[in-house]
Amino acid sequence: MFTKMDLLRNLTKGKKLSGQYTPRNVTVASHSSRTIHIQWSSRRRDVAFSVLYWPMRNPDSVQVHSTNRKEYTLMDLTPGDVYTIWVVAFVGNMTSDYVTLQQRTRMY
Repeated sequence: MFTKMDLLRNLTKGKKLSGQYTPRNVTVASHSSRTIHIQWSSRRRDVAFSVLYWPMRNPDSVQVHSTNRKEYTLMDLTPGDVYTIWVVAFVGNMTSDYVTLQQRTRMY
């Protein structure tokens, strides 16, 4: 399993994409006790995105998912936990800056 720092090093190792690739307006559209649904916008259509997230109580338990859509639902989460979420755009081995947010899941 990668640690958060391993993933960060991998994200910053390649060439950086210009700011126009960075995801914009990253928001939590909805959340429940077991899910968090996020969405964002992008100026570019020729990119894919990675969503990285982990609970604050266990920062080394990073989950990584890729998508071509401008939304993603984090699932099977623990009720009442606060999650840190990063969204980053990528093209090949080049990545944008990441955008970060935090959200607590509901208690049942």
